[in-house]
Amino acid sequence: MRLRLVLFGAMWVIVSVPSVAQHVFHVPIQVGQDIYTPVSLPQQGDSLHLLITGAPQDSSRKGVMIFIQGSLPRPLVIRSERGIYPVYPFSIPREYHVVILGKPGIPWELDDKKLKSDLTFRPDSGFPPATYQVHNHMEYYVEAYQAVIDFLIRQPWVDSRLLVVAGHSQGARVAVRLAKRDSRISHVGFLSGNPQGRIEELIRRERIAASHGNQSAAVAQQHIEEIYQQWSLMQQSPTSQATWRGDTYHAWTSFSEPVLEDLISLDQPVWVGYGTADVTAAHCDVLPLRMQISQAWKLAPYPGLDHNFFELNENGLPNYERGHWHTVITDFLAWVEEISGP
Repeated sequence: MRLRLVLFGAMWVIVSVPSVAQHVFHVPIQVGQDIYTPVSLPQQGDSLHLLITGAPQDSSRKGVMIFIQGSLPRPLVIRSERGIYPVYPFSIPREYHVVILGKPGIPWELDDKKLKSDLTFRPDSGFPPATYQVHNHMEYYVEAYQAVIDFLIRQPWVDSRLLVVAGHSQGARVAVRLAKRDSRISHVGFLSGNPQGRIEELIRRERIAASHGNQSAAVAQQHIEEIYQQWSLMQQSPTSQATWRGDTYHAWTSFSEPVLEDLISLDQPVWVGYGTADVTAAHCDVLPLRMQISQAWKLAPYPGLDHNFFELNENGLPNYERGHWHTVITDFLAWVEEISGP
């Protein structure tokens, strides 16, 4: 608490007011050749945890790229006996402060021995912590990233004219909703996103599995009918904390709401990047038929690449030795520079 003098009638009286919580810069950490500064921000009685490239307080003023990750409950920093896992799947662009926000309820730093084989944090009988389950929905993330932007634009080392947001997979849909609400964002990267939503993608995957001979058409139809039934249950209690396939009904309903109309009506320039071997490709391919003529946008399909921009081997599986994330981010930021002008 702190004290403040307040004029009441003809008298000054002393009142106590709550102290305003402040952000905290933590000790920088090194991952490979890169330096990251962890930052904690107060948010709704909890804290948001960010990683910012470099030591921003000591660096020059430049633009920001906020990278919005996908759906998995992973910590930002993962330590192992061999060192620290890379934070990003691409090389850090030095002309930007790159910022990533941790997931709610997930410690920002953990040892890989505490994680599942897919590096997710699920300590409670295979489920993420309760805090994550409660907050893992679209509205929470949009509000959280707005708080991040509030913080960033107050920093002397941020050029607020260049606030770029790049979202991948689920994060792509968050990026669209965020940009629709927040005009301070200058450019949007929609990477491997499905503008029709999450539940639609499940149905599409069943059909694709049947067309590839991985299951019969009859089995695919049975699975789809089961999805319809489950969706009907979730629609009856759309914000419920009941779970299906590891996520709450609230997560499913909020991330299944299509963002197509928001995407094609954004005021900000939009860059759509995706691998043509991804299940989302069919929706992205037809976006030029819906984009507004006056809208600044670019479609960037990467032939033969999957959801995470890997090439596929002869069995149709990702070849993890042949990734192209760095090319994707480099192309995106080159486009940002091109349309931004001098």
